[in-house]
This record gives sequence, structure tokens and C-alpha cells, in this order.
Amino acid sequence: GEAPGGKLLRYDPQTGEYSLLAIPVPHQYIQSLAFDRERRIIYGFTFPAEQVFRYDLQTGFPVVPTKKLHL
Repeated sequence: GEAPGGKLLRYDPQTGEYSLLAIPVPHQYIQSLAFDRERRIIYGFTFPAEQVFRYDLQTGFPVVPTKKLHL
């Protein structure tokens, strides 16, 4: 079957537990991440479809633009 996609996880060092935040782009692997601490937003880039996404830690809502990058 197809891979479900790259997962964003939250780790709680006090309990040692992980929790799933989101699979922002189904069937795509997350290749790189950047974190905006001030806005509490995670930005990511996927492979192989080369899509950019953002995940807002305050709302828990992933946003994936509809256009793919053409590099």
C-alpha cells in the first residue's frame, strides 16, 4: 500500500510520550522543517511532490497551498 505521509509529532519530555499533530500532506514525506517561534508556526517541504505546507500550533490546522513548486 501507499505510505500515509510524513507525520508531525509532539513530544512531552515530562511523560516521555509522543502525540500525533498531523499528516499535513498525505502520501508525501516531509523533507525539511522550519519553526517560527514567535508565531508558533511550523513550515515544511515535502518530497517527491515538492509541496510547501504550514502548521499552526495554536489552531492545530495544517495549510497546504494548492500550487506545487516548480524548481
